[in-house]
Amino acid sequence: MTTNSAIEISEIKPRLKTGAIVTAISNTKPQSHFIGHASSGIQISHPGAAAILANFVGSLTCFEISIKTGAPFEVVNKICDELVAANLIDQIAKPVVLADRFHSEKTNRKTFSQDQSQDVAYLQLQERIAPELGQITWQSGIIDAGVTTLSQRQNVAIDICGDDRLATSLLTILLASGVSQTTLALSNLQRDITARDLGTGVFAINDMGMNLNNRICEIARDFSIFPISKNADIKSFLTIIFGAPDPAKISALLSSNLPHLFISALDATTMRIGPLVIPGKTPCNRCIELNQLEQSPLLNQINQARSFAPIQQLNIAATAQIAGLIAQSVLNFLDTGFSELIGTQILLDTARPCNPQHIAYAINPACGCAW
Repeated sequence: MTTNSAIEISEIKPRLKTGAIVTAISNTKPQSHFIGHASSGIQISHPGAAAILANFVGSLTCFEISIKTGAPFEVVNKICDELVAANLIDQIAKPVVLADRFHSEKTNRKTFSQDQSQDVAYLQLQERIAPELGQITWQSGIIDAGVTTLSQRQNVAIDICGDDRLATSLLTILLASGVSQTTLALSNLQRDITARDLGTGVFAINDMGMNLNNRICEIARDFSIFPISKNADIKSFLTIIFGAPDPAKISALLSSNLPHLFISALDATTMRIGPLVIPGKTPCNRCIELNQLEQSPLLNQINQARSFAPIQQLNIAATAQIAGLIAQSVLNFLDTGFSELIGTQILLDTARPCNPQHIAYAINPACGCAW
């Protein structure tokens, strides 16, 4: 059987991935079944497949399924092998690991660290993480329903350099997606919440006039799907920069080899998302600026004039759309190490929300970031 080298066949308890369906194909002899979804799937016609597939629920091993259904072990094993190859089943079950979860060391309380079936908070967490796992499980190579990947999001520190409604919306989405160590890096710690911050679901009208930094710290725990650890074991960092970047900040990120993502300021109805920069390996923001200047010499003057123009805010609908797009791109990068924003910008026009443009760039020799 095709398995992960770290697990034994006897440990595998096959479970159909969330969203996969099984249906008998009519007028086929022997009876065939389709397993998959509208975009992808496979067809199998093994004897007793219906009974075997009905027991792919994550609680029985292939050997136990063979005994229960009376099907030869080789047939159960073969079906499992085909579904693994098609990325249609999870093979093992793992508990979610919480960074700050308290477990008593007292002998008479040890059951609390082993049996969480009566733990209301844990049961609520299971419901909250179900949609996250439902998406992660379909990533290539996931064999545990995405539990390990979701747990690892707690070990990533993300600094959002911005304070507008798009930045605060992105903050809450990432917190609610399991990236507990996401923070706003504010340039003005004394900035108060104003009317322009309302409407995104982050702040209520009675928050107006309160200190933005203090209020964010208060509500972060409400949005975060996992406990926000004060002593987290941070394993990776990502900085997301809104608006005009600070050259000193960019230089520090490049010299420290820290990945960073650029989100442009709103220009009339358009915004640019990206690039996501992996220092020394992919085009930096300066590379893209140089490439753009080569194509449009007037761009430098336009950018200078724009720096004196009043700062625009996205409307609520565009804020929701773009915050979700950025968050999903960031999560994909954290989970897989790959992103469509590496070496690329997405040009979004709020007047044409269904027609984003992808523009690819190469490292510019005049920049020197990769030297």
